[in-house]
Amino acid sequence: MTLCYFSDIVRLKKFHQVKRTNQVKFFAYSFYWMLRIMPIQIANALPKEKENLASINDVVTIGMWGSEFLVPLRLNDLLKFRYMSELQYFIKYGSSCVNY
Repeated sequence: MTLCYFSDIVRLKKFHQVKRTNQVKFFAYSFYWMLRIMPIQIANALPKEKENLASINDVVTIGMWGSEFLVPLRLNDLLKFRYMSELQYFIKYGSSCVNY
């Protein structure tokens, strides 16, 4: 994951002729490769646990994203939870048509 991330950043810097990438690009590339490669894998899990752990990469990525972008907005906990739940649904199914 790290190698893919850094190769993208090097190409981005070279193409745009910049020395440093901004924070949004840093997180965008990190999250893209985290979801693409899915580096977290659980080898020895019970069948019931496997269902819960199937989306562990999604949950970790959304947690990282939420801590970086939602915390500064000072939203209430329910709104944060709903937003992160919808984001997880979008990552898993590719649509944001969630019924609350």
